[in-house]
Amino acid sequence: MSDRLPAKVACTVARYGMLPERPSASRVLVAVSGGPDSVALFFALREISRDLGFSLAVAHLDHGLRRQESADDRLFVEKMAREAGVHCISHQVEITGGFENWEAKARRARYTFLRWAAGALGCDRIATGHTLDDQAETVLMRIVAGTGPGGLVAIRPVNGCLIRPLIGCTRQDVWRFLRDEGHDFRHDYTNYDLCRVRSRVRHLILPLLEGMFNENAKLSLARVAELAATEHEFLDELAARASESVRDADNRLAVGPLLALPAALRRRVVRRWLASLGARRPTAAQSERVLELAARGGPAASVSLGRVRVTYELGFLAKSASEDGALEEAPYSYSLSPGCEVEIREAGVVISLSGRMKVGEAPSPGLEVCVADASLLPPSLSVRNRRRGDRLYPIGMEGSKELKEVFREARVPRARRGVAPIVCAREEILWIPGVARSRVALVSSATEWVVVARVRQH
Repeated sequence: MSDRLPAKVACTVARYGMLPERPSASRVLVAVSGGPDSVALFFALREISRDLGFSLAVAHLDHGLRRQESADDRLFVEKMAREAGVHCISHQVEITGGFENWEAKARRARYTFLRWAAGALGCDRIATGHTLDDQAETVLMRIVAGTGPGGLVAIRPVNGCLIRPLIGCTRQDVWRFLRDEGHDFRHDYTNYDLCRVRSRVRHLILPLLEGMFNENAKLSLARVAELAATEHEFLDELAARASESVRDADNRLAVGPLLALPAALRRRVVRRWLASLGARRPTAAQSERVLELAARGGPAASVSLGRVRVTYELGFLAKSASEDGALEEAPYSYSLSPGCEVEIREAGVVISLSGRMKVGEAPSPGLEVCVADASLLPPSLSVRNRRRGDRLYPIGMEGSKELKEVFREARVPRARRGVAPIVCAREEILWIPGVARSRVALVSSATEWVVVARVRQH
């Protein structure tokens, strides 16, 4: 294999199946900040796109934090795309809040924008410039933070419509390509700010590891992530099957069968169950507390895990109701853009949304397929769990119904109602996957273009 970056990218794309079987039908949105990694990614993809036949578009989000430098980055990316003959969409946002929350907020804003831009430009893939170095840094940061095996997966090469074609390339590969090809790029000096954890790992810890312990430390750490990903996927499949054998119709866990499982599966089954109850990103420590409760048992024994309380009931683990009889649940919300899909971890499902298509090309609607008039929808939808005061406008009847009545009529178990995904168009409920469709954006004789939402178990 050639040492040139485009050849390595082509190999990575093929290895992880980052493009559909017919790449010529694909359009890739490249997230370009203007820095070396994203610029190299754009030109590498542009080169291999000539052979594979897929097309490109560019997206740039300006966080506005570096003022004139941020504005110059935006102009640089727009000029680069224009000279390459590629459509570019850029946007500016304002990130507010303390520094400790800035990176997480910026990340959410960035991916929300990218999914929206992908839908607007008809892209079915979003490529980001994460390199092997980024992977190694992330693994090391998570090890120090005390992550479990799942956290070692770190940056996934493919995650829904997100792809990372540089994940097998080092930052040195990137710099060599830019130098040899004469491509210009922008410098972001905040990457050298040692107040940031990643900067300390990048500029202090990893060089120390490479200099004193293992000159291939980055490769070794990236290899850990790759091995963890394959084993995590396998164990998750086993845990999914095991979950079915220990849950009852009311989403309770049978303690005897649960404790009979191997320890690795027990923890995973409990984490999946806690997520289905509304716990946001259940931790290994929370799983252990639930398993301790299962082993200890006893009448009215319970354990509080944030906003979720688990109770031991005659050989079963169940979610407690709050004092007023309403289920406790942690709120969640995701953005869903055309051409993308989103994993709803809390509910254990994946929901996808197609790009616009002619009404005659749409599949038949059903409880697991929602067909909606594209002209009556906003640029992106949202997926969330229930909120106080939610009402659905059912098809074929006047007025609306309270959500609890809709769930009751559909015989949705009480333990599932608080985490059931609800697809909304702005503030109106469009569809409750597997439960009900509302009158919002219904297809009519005047409809020309539609979008299709689907749900599947994860």
